Amino acid sequence: MPLEIPKIKEKTLGAKITVGIVLIFFAACVALFVWAAHTRYSYDQYLTRLEYVMGGGTSTVTVEDEEGNRCTLSETNRRAFYTYLADTSGKRVQSVSGAPTGKAISFHAVSAVGQATGKVSEIDSGYVEIEFTYEGKTWRFYCKNRSDYAHYEKTASPEGWFKPNDPYVPIG
Repeated sequence: MPLEIPKIKEKTLGAKITVGIVLIFFAACVALFVWAAHTRYSYDQYLTRLEYVMGGGTSTVTVEDEEGNRCTLSETNRRAFYTYLADTSGKRVQSVSGAPTGKAISFHAVSAVGQATGKVSEIDSGYVEIEFTYEGKTWRFYCKNRSDYAHYEKTASPEGWFKPNDPYVPIG
């Protein structure tokens, strides 16, 4: 009795399309996972750099609002400002559809570990844009949570959130 080699069936067009769709879906899932991991790692790096320049007792933070008011944050207001910038409890996204309102607070932070600059801007959709630069690397994201722009504004004002801030004295 001769052995018969089974014939391989030709794949139908539907099977080829299904395999293609499954491969595309798998590649999209991998890309989404890589993007999410990169975003989380980048945010963790932001939090670390933020802590370097604002979390210690040696930190000095100078702020300037859109009206030109400049002051050095008192320790309690600096900690509040730092807490708002590091708040991870709200909705943090990479982009929003709203436009800037023109209100912004610039800040410069110096500590024994390094120095950084940043800007907090109000977005008309209720979000706050945070831009932070440390040693040439810049982070930018949008946040909507309990630390809305009014809290940043009050904390960085000459009156301060908890107690008055120190008047700005330029070095030299």
